[in-house]
Amino acid sequence: MKKYFFTLLPALFFSALFGQPKADIPMGLGIAKVLFSPADQSLYFFADAESERKVDSIFYGQDVIHYAPPWFFPEFLKPDYNICHLRILTLTRNRAEVVVNRQTGQTAWVDREAMDCQYWPDFLLNVFSVYPEDKESNPLMIRPFDHSSGSPLFEKGRIGEGLSVKGDWIQVQLRDSQYQPIGKAWFRWRKGDKLLAVYDLLS
Repeated sequence: MKKYFFTLLPALFFSALFGQPKADIPMGLGIAKVLFSPADQSLYFFADAESERKVDSIFYGQDVIHYAPPWFFPEFLKPDYNICHLRILTLTRNRAEVVVNRQTGQTAWVDREAMDCQYWPDFLLNVFSVYPEDKESNPLMIRPFDHSSGSPLFEKGRIGEGLSVKGDWIQVQLRDSQYQPIGKAWFRWRKGDKLLAVYDLLS
């Protein structure tokens, strides 16, 4: 089947990939990942947690999205890497409420079995790198406490992958310019219902 993604949805692709402004969306529970596979398939969006009424869908296959509705603006989109992420706001036993437009905050419901749903700690521990959104107000610490000493390695290395999560804190690996480990530090990944961490999925 011909891959229509870049001809039908160029604005969607570039804006979702390169990070246009987001609406004031709650942190939610985590991330739902679209399950790409060689066989073309549809992910259906439902009106609510129990309704069988489909409001729309995306149609996709391996490394391509053939169709998406004009309002579809996911958390992160890079189909050539088989990546399409949606933020989870609510979970029931069978459905997940996800943000389908991160500019407006529009939501829809999907079947949980159709997605790989990960809570924030699991997700952040499996990205390429994770770091504070604001390093001034949320600096790296030696220990996971507000009154801990700042990490002396803060200026000496780049922040790499997450190592462990303890409550509101995440421990990260610090690496030098050759990407060799030089130490570890902690920072707050959340405060209340606000996500304080940003992340890189790809190197």
